[in-house]
Amino acid sequence: MRQVSFVVLAGLVSLQAAAAAPKLVSVASPGLRGIDISPERAELYTGVVSQALGSRYVVVVTPQDLAALLGLERQKALLGCSESSVSCTAEIAAAFGADALLRGDVARIGSEFHATLKLISPRDGHALAAREVIETDEARFAAELKAAGQALSTSLLASLGRTAELDELEKDARNHRLTTAAWVPLGVGVAGLVVGGVLMGISGGSYQKLTTEPRLEDAEATSLANEGSRMQTTGVIFLAVGGAAAVAGAVMLIIGKTSPVAVAVAPSPAGGSLVVSGSF
Repeated sequence: MRQVSFVVLAGLVSLQAAAAAPKLVSVASPGLRGIDISPERAELYTGVVSQALGSRYVVVVTPQDLAALLGLERQKALLGCSESSVSCTAEIAAAFGADALLRGDVARIGSEFHATLKLISPRDGHALAAREVIETDEARFAAELKAAGQALSTSLLASLGRTAELDELEKDARNHRLTTAAWVPLGVGVAGLVVGGVLMGISGGSYQKLTTEPRLEDAEATSLANEGSRMQTTGVIFLAVGGAAAVAGAVMLIIGKTSPVAVAVAPSPAGGSLVVSGSF
């Protein structure tokens, strides 16, 4: 259940709306077939793809889950089916009512790593989505497998006509980019506030020295006053720029976050502080 609340005037007016959670799309992942690679490597790559394939709207049933559902011996028999065996793949997916089945191979051919990934329908065996990955470096291969899993998840939702979920995922991606970018102005803002506060403190020290040491020479007093004035002017500029940047970053965080974010400003003689709290 997803709940949205809107409060005006400290709770005098309140509006709450509740929306039923959409039905999750389930994918059975019995394991990728390894060719000229170790079973451990094939299992690792299966995990990479399966984890990337899962999302807020897609749940993936792993080989361990399938083993618990089907039993080890039955699972081995089913996984021996050919790629084109519709009845066999349907039986695997039907064990828990999957909407799609992940099938594919990972292989090492010479100096290259290859992967073919398919999401097929358990009802008639037709392909819902497919991706191919070829890399010479194993680290990049694993990264590309992750990207392929994420792309398969999006393609699967599109194939099943889940446009509302796709829109939500795109919104989440935009919000993530926005909150990531927000740390740049926030960092600049915090640095500006700190530098401005330090300069204002130095300016205050110069003023205090002028008022507490009456025996200062005219030249020294003039130099001290000019330095304090410059420090004060520069400090005000840093505080203004830093405050604006910090507020801009905080606004970006608030817009981009779906979880609550609290912003507080605490003024002080040296300048002030901006506090942003929430889960990040």
